[in-house]
Amino acid sequence: MSCIKEALSVVTYEEQKRLERFFLNCPSEVMDSMKLIQIPAGRTVSRAGEAISSVYILLKGSLQGIDEQFDGRVYTFLSFKPVTIVDDFEVLAGIVEYRVTINTTRDSILLMIPAHFYLKWLKHDVNALFMRIQEFAQDMTEQSCRDRQYLFLHGVDRLALYLVNIYESHVGAHGLRLKKTRNELSNELGYSLKTLNRSVKKLQEEDFIQIDSGKIFIDEFHYERLKQFVKQRTGTNHTDNHDRVFY
Repeated sequence: MSCIKEALSVVTYEEQKRLERFFLNCPSEVMDSMKLIQIPAGRTVSRAGEAISSVYILLKGSLQGIDEQFDGRVYTFLSFKPVTIVDDFEVLAGIVEYRVTINTTRDSILLMIPAHFYLKWLKHDVNALFMRIQEFAQDMTEQSCRDRQYLFLHGVDRLALYLVNIYESHVGAHGLRLKKTRNELSNELGYSLKTLNRSVKKLQEEDFIQIDSGKIFIDEFHYERLKQFVKQRTGTNHTDNHDRVFY
């Protein structure tokens, strides 16, 4: 029995319409192969180097992409919010192993589709395939623009942009307190611990952030100041560069 109705009940009305459009011509055998799974925060959904078995659609929660380098450093390069399809790029490209590790950062609900059923479906469904091609093209265009902008950002500017993105993704009623260590942040931002500490100090001195027990804290006041700072330093309005959304 297909679990698509249960999956649709998890997402918002807008997201329901997107998914209904995506699954419009999905064969019954593919529908029946799907499973709705719940994964707690901090768990691995798929691991780089392992044989591809499934494609996932994030319905609730959040995920992050991890790139583990040969030198032992770990980079978090992308985060995912509902409703996002992950791990299908490799399937469509004919790659047999996952290229990145995907972890949950919150308790998450995902729709799991066997990779061979997913590929068989998209080979014969122009509607679904076109929707995925559209998103891939959007991703590539946006990533190219972000890469050019990010390349020229100094340490403090890069940290400010990162904090704006994180705040917009995770803000709660009383602001945001980053739980990550300085080493984790330096790996994620792609520069040295010394540069990170210098950037944190500068933002703190200029009242863009607070430090709470060694952790960065941001409230609405800091967020608005950081947004203006990013706009002035980059010459553009802020656009979220850490999320991929399924259209």
